Amino acid sequence: MQATQNISPGNGKNEALSPEQLAAGRKSRKKRLLVQPKSGTGMMVDSGKVSMPLNLFMAATLASELFDITFIDERPGNRVPEVLSGYDVVAVTSRTLNATKTYAIANRARRQGKIVR
Repeated sequence: MQATQNISPGNGKNEALSPEQLAAGRKSRKKRLLVQPKSGTGMMVDSGKVSMPLNLFMAATLASELFDITFIDERPGNRVPEVLSGYDVVAVTSRTLNATKTYAIANRARRQGKIVR
């Protein structure tokens, strides 16, 4: 059996984990949904062609060591699922252009018992 080096989040020490241990840890990891909402405006700045949501990409990259991350950018047409049972926490970014949509997503997640950030 081949071992993989991993940093344990609990004590910060290196310990060798087997592929089976790593897989078991992944099954029990918390699931986070990061959302870049689309606004109801037709403005080019909200199309997803002008700017990438770098703040969410950075958060996803850093958090992926500890959590399973799903990133949804609604601007090019991706949709947030109606049922959010697969996620423990829903994080939604907001700008003035998409505040109404952000509140709608956050309210739906709260009604389903999710933590919203």
